[in-house]
Amino acid sequence: LFHSRLLRRDPQKGLVNDLALSYRANADRTIWTVKIRSDARFTDGRSLTAEDVAYTFEKRAKSGLESFVLKKAIAKNAHEVEFH
Repeated sequence: LFHSRLLRRDPQKGLVNDLALSYRANADRTIWTVKIRSDARFTDGRSLTAEDVAYTFEKRAKSGLESFVLKKAIAKNAHEVEFH
């Protein structure tokens, strides 16, 4: 299985964009807004959208497979996701 992440860690544990173009957090870091690349595609050629990302994170948060702190993920537009 090959897939990309929104963000990854560099060797110094800093955040590096992968599918994300940029990200920002509110003052208390409870809401993160991530802008995703418009050139990201699924293996079948379909464009990856913010809705796809929000769906994936919502599904994972509700899976119960691990501790995952996420209240909700919202697609703000085609390429921007907001995580609460």
